Amino acid sequence: MKRVLPVFPDLIMLIVIFTGIFYGAVDGAILGLIAGFLRGVFSPSTFEADIFIFSFVGFMAAILASMFYKNRPLSQMFITGVLFFAVIYLQITFVSIKGENPISLHSAILAGWNMMVLTVVIAPVFFAIFAAALDIEEQ
Repeated sequence: MKRVLPVFPDLIMLIVIFTGIFYGAVDGAILGLIAGFLRGVFSPSTFEADIFIFSFVGFMAAILASMFYKNRPLSQMFITGVLFFAVIYLQITFVSIKGENPISLHSAILAGWNMMVLTVVIAPVFFAIFAAALDIEEQ
């Protein structure tokens, strides 16, 4: 019988996206910088890229949130999905430029599709819990 490993959402990405959506581009980028540094510490091969990528994610979450109604679950799922693909694409591009174990975008998506789907689906629930905990009112 095949054992299925549990899949967890990318909580670091969700926290950075939440900050960008609800606190703005500067706070999202700053938290993205910190989150990218911490994530890079545990993944040394993409350390330099993670610092840039997660700052970009926090900044872009704020930009995308200004284009959509940020309190709607479908908007939150869309923003999370777009930024998740951006992270995968940017990490693959960085690894390819660096010349370490080149991988195709298709292979990366197939390898992590279950975490990607779970992260996107859980985003509105996560954002609602965080917004309630931090007492953020709808704008």
